[in-house]
Amino acid sequence: MLEGTILKDALLGSKNLFFHDALKERPHPILRSGLHATAAVNIRRFFEETDYVKAAAKTIKKMLNRHKTLQMRSQYYTFVGSGSSSVTISYEVAKLYGGRHVFTDKGPDGTQICRSDFRDGERILLVEDVETRGTSSKETIAAILQKNPNVEIKKSIACVVAWHDPLELLPEYEVLPLLDLSGHMNTMEEGECTLCKLGSKAIPLKEPGNWAKFIKDY
Repeated sequence: MLEGTILKDALLGSKNLFFHDALKERPHPILRSGLHATAAVNIRRFFEETDYVKAAAKTIKKMLNRHKTLQMRSQYYTFVGSGSSSVTISYEVAKLYGGRHVFTDKGPDGTQICRSDFRDGERILLVEDVETRGTSSKETIAAILQKNPNVEIKKSIACVVAWHDPLELLPEYEVLPLLDLSGHMNTMEEGECTLCKLGSKAIPLKEPGNWAKFIKDY
């Protein structure tokens, strides 16, 4: 099963998990929220190895089956992933359950929109790659409810990695991670960033080519 220490070691070994080492030469990431961070994970790059995707999906299924209130063995669910980054893992989990799969994508203003329709009473479970503050998940929930306010969105979110639990923007939601890294990432406003004061350059996490700069030997 790909969880806990095994998952962490796989991420570190493949250089897809990054903790800043306080070297001023090493840049640090700017998150989508605009906050500066002391750590990051690249699940999209990690999941280029399809064996990791399948192993993570099977482990999520095992975790969900153990959950007492979701009743995964007797209830039919629609599985939703936020944007292109979560579509790989959410699809694999939906396939294992034989459930419907839906994903959101970014609209003109950069927030998540949903192009699919939902039935009244449809049971929905979010499956994400990484949870930091809950920004994308919150937008996805809003997009689903805009399509149909009469769906049943479960108050649990399955994910591969969680940096914070509870989520700052969705404190009422239960986070179900394969790897809980709560307390291992500090996020700071630009003017309060200790890494910037150290001399480390802040660069956007998702900009192409920047990941190589984070993990480079300096």
